[in-house]
Amino acid sequence: FVVFGIPASAKFIANQMPVMVSEQLGSSLDVLDKTVFKPSELDEARKQHITNLVAPYVAEFEILNTHLAFRSGMGANALALPSGEIVFTDEFVNLAKNDNELLAIFFHEIGHLKHKHLARRVLQDTLITLMVILITGGVESVDIVTALPTLLLDLSYSRKFETEADTFALQKLHKENIPLKSFS
Repeated sequence: FVVFGIPASAKFIANQMPVMVSEQLGSSLDVLDKTVFKPSELDEARKQHITNLVAPYVAEFEILNTHLAFRSGMGANALALPSGEIVFTDEFVNLAKNDNELLAIFFHEIGHLKHKHLARRVLQDTLITLMVILITGGVESVDIVTALPTLLLDLSYSRKFETEADTFALQKLHKENIPLKSFS
């Protein structure tokens, strides 16, 4: 049940939820701006160039409410929020060797949105927590022995989500005739 039932249930529920519910399940950019991020220091021309680069794909995935935001902080990173925002950090943009690398990571983040990974993750974590509470009789009785299997399962779910997003990105790169080595 834990290995197959919970992920299948979470995927089914996430795919049935309206977009607005999915958006409420994760952190918004406003919260991250107050706690983690700082304003981007990239020059406006660079930000506009990247925005124009991804614009055709933003339009293609309009149903996901996708748009690109730039921030600094968190080191070199890119992430997708359930609201559809895809954040590129300045450090990540500065590490990218070319536009194709930026597109490859953009597609990877679109893959997370398309597969509703954050909503599924929240649902899976909730279902696992409820299961542990039902088995152990409450959260106060949870110890490292019961928490460790839950952590290991959570890590395997994370790897699966990353693999799904990677596969989506590689398929999109192939479809757009962008060299697959851009995603390395």
